[in-house]
Amino acid sequence: MKRILLVENNPRLRKGIRNLLEKRGFIIIEVQDFEKTLELSQINQWLNVSNVAIISLEIPEILRKNLLSALRNFNHHNILPIFTTAEDDLEVIKKINGLNGLDVMEKPFSFKEVIERIESYFRNHEVSV
Repeated sequence: MKRILLVENNPRLRKGIRNLLEKRGFIIIEVQDFEKTLELSQINQWLNVSNVAIISLEIPEILRKNLLSALRNFNHHNILPIFTTAEDDLEVIKKINGLNGLDVMEKPFSFKEVIERIESYFRNHEVSV
């Protein structure tokens, strides 16, 4: 199954992305309650069953740090992390968060861009439907 972890702080944007991806047949693991989802074990569970993670860098700092730590330190090399940010200077964001070489999209972005990146990933990786 093609599963996407969606961690977005903006409820309207999260809903739009979720609806778009569900219409395309993806299963969405949606994080909505940032106060209850801070444990690293829970984050690893999400990442273990996901193929792609769309993560807003504007989420609470502790959750962002735990997500980044899990991506760096655990065996999640088969997952495509796509980071989104409303910040202007992406290079500063990448350096602060240690994201050099990873995929970052600046908000506002088009839903077409999201779909293109995800579909490109699935074309290049074997994932059963």
